[in-house]
Amino acid sequence: MKKHFIALLFLLSLLFSFYSFEFFNNAPHKLKSDEYSFKIYQLSNDGNWSDYKKEDNLTYIKSVLTFKKNGQLKFNFNFKKEALKKPLSYQIFHNKKRVDEFNLSSGKKHEVMLSVSKSDNVEIIVERESNQQYWGDLESSFYFLNFSFDDYIVASMWVLFILFLYYQHYGYLALFSSLLFFMTMVSEKLNFGFVSLDLLLAYTFYFFTLSLFLLLIYQLLNSIKKFKIATFLVLLTSLAFILIPLLFMLYSLNFNHELTKESLYAIFQSNGGEAYEYIEKFIDVKYIILAFLIPSLFSILIYKQEQVEIRKIDYRTLLFLILFFILITLMNSSKYRLNNFIYEHIEEYKKELKLFKEVQAKRKAGQIHFDAKKEGEGETYVVVIGESLNKNHMGLYGYVRETTPNLLAMKKELILYQNAYSNHTHTVPVLSQALTEANQYNGKNYYESLSIVNIFNKANFETYWLTNQTLYGGWDNMVSAIATESNHIVALNHTIGYRVETQKYDGELVQNLEKILMKKSHKNRVIFIHLIGSHSTYASRYPQDKFSIFDKATLKDREVKNMRELNTYDNSIYYNDYVVSSILKLLQKKQGIRGFLYFSDHSEEIEKDLGHSWERFTYEMTEIPFISWFSQEYREQYSEQYSTFTQHKNKLFSNDMVYDTLIGLTGVKTEKYNGRYDLSSSEYRLLDEDALVLHGKKRYVTPENHRYLERKKAVVK
Repeated sequence: MKKHFIALLFLLSLLFSFYSFEFFNNAPHKLKSDEYSFKIYQLSNDGNWSDYKKEDNLTYIKSVLTFKKNGQLKFNFNFKKEALKKPLSYQIFHNKKRVDEFNLSSGKKHEVMLSVSKSDNVEIIVERESNQQYWGDLESSFYFLNFSFDDYIVASMWVLFILFLYYQHYGYLALFSSLLFFMTMVSEKLNFGFVSLDLLLAYTFYFFTLSLFLLLIYQLLNSIKKFKIATFLVLLTSLAFILIPLLFMLYSLNFNHELTKESLYAIFQSNGGEAYEYIEKFIDVKYIILAFLIPSLFSILIYKQEQVEIRKIDYRTLLFLILFFILITLMNSSKYRLNNFIYEHIEEYKKELKLFKEVQAKRKAGQIHFDAKKEGEGETYVVVIGESLNKNHMGLYGYVRETTPNLLAMKKELILYQNAYSNHTHTVPVLSQALTEANQYNGKNYYESLSIVNIFNKANFETYWLTNQTLYGGWDNMVSAIATESNHIVALNHTIGYRVETQKYDGELVQNLEKILMKKSHKNRVIFIHLIGSHSTYASRYPQDKFSIFDKATLKDREVKNMRELNTYDNSIYYNDYVVSSILKLLQKKQGIRGFLYFSDHSEEIEKDLGHSWERFTYEMTEIPFISWFSQEYREQYSEQYSTFTQHKNKLFSNDMVYDTLIGLTGVKTEKYNGRYDLSSSEYRLLDEDALVLHGKKRYVTPENHRYLERKKAVVK
């Protein structure tokens, strides 16, 4: 029986090796050079690099590759030599079909992965403004599917290692290690597109080291089995080795998209409640089941291993092997892309936030010298930041349901922007630009920028931050850093870092606002109000007894994937209308109020039930409301700003320009301002061809963005 089992194990291992390594291994073959500069080279139609005569006024380069084999193409676009004043615009076409479009500025990188077939054409088009002097660097690699004899080396190593463990009665541990290796390679393949022989060898030593270390734990604790200490320690030791590849694999399978920096940042910035709601709503149930089954399987294997009578290996031999494989593993530490991706972006996230806080600290200490002044006193401005609100589900913007009856009744008093959109689809990336100097067009990083609260504080405003959102997630974040710069903070939600449950509804913020307004002050004031709005789960964002008016309603002539979700979403908007209109009515009764501005951080793709995850990006996720109201005193005192602001109400506007617009509207004078991004300035300009979204990853005006094109067409008519 034992011989049969060994033979079966050997055959299964061999079959596994044939399948996995042929699937994973893409032997890399570099193009003629690792790095190319558009300043020197251009690609010819036959796929060769060729010189071209530099022209000072050249603003456009088109480079074409024609492939003679099937393979996988990887381009890394970056700038290594010179700083750019303005970003370059890139377009990538595969067989005449545009597959990627992005802007690239100094310090940024962009990677493109494509699967190509024989005779396929790939075109790279890069554009610059006429005064630019540098085109950038292109690092390119071409990977061919090329299963070679060398691949059998790794397969043979695993077969021998599995047999070695089996003969020492570590069969379950052998199965544990090989399955974990396989899952890790699947994760590598799904997220990084190719797995080279070097990487396979590196991970082989990596898991050999882990297996031998776990074997040592079993051997040391073999005599105290009844307490299952070995099982506990092995599970604890191997937890990260299981969870990291599992995260990458399930994320990629669920979203059909690799885990990205933005996705990882969103995980850092969320709390337990948000994570639960997100999993419940957007993760396919089969992957949720898989997320429990895979760790359970590994746990069973570890548990079963402790029940087996093992053969002891000489400790000196075992320690020598462990140290030997540790040394090889450390030598290959740069190759473990899953672990390195997590570690590097954790460090990058912490570094960015640290830099942003350092800017705030330097500003407080007077080390950052800037000026901000405001003439006059006794003026109050209120800025309301909504959450996940799609303007196409507001009656105020023409929605078929009466979701905004209160705001609709006040429509004549309001200024409605028709073509405002969000700069990203997640809250923190949106507000990192909406509330700081940084935007998609000026090349600044939020973590090196002053915030709008810094500006108002410097201009001697009294600043308030009222919020129904959690100020902190599992990690600190940029929004909390800005909020804590305010002179006064009122937070309704105190479940810091753990839940996103509705402890109190947004309506209570109106009561807090009223208390603030009752305090008379000669100082200028700005009050930021951050609503929980229509944050999923939608049904928890409004009082069920009074605002569940669409529960049994249907929408004719529309394809709705989840009618229940849509109904609760529309109910949340109905309640949001009550909250926002209550704020407005309160402001209209008080003396000293000058202006009110309301915008949502991002929108929601509700009819397709996609939420706002950028990996499933649709332009519907950017369709936000942008609403303002100004008192008679403001219209008289700031007639020029008001007139210009009103004239721009049909202009294209991305909410990363809220910072400059607020400075312009409130009459603050500072060098940390650019009129080009201010809706109340005659300098304001955002052309269709310049408009960006997802922080420059996509253009806003494309044929896919049919809503905007329809609105533009209607205006022309």
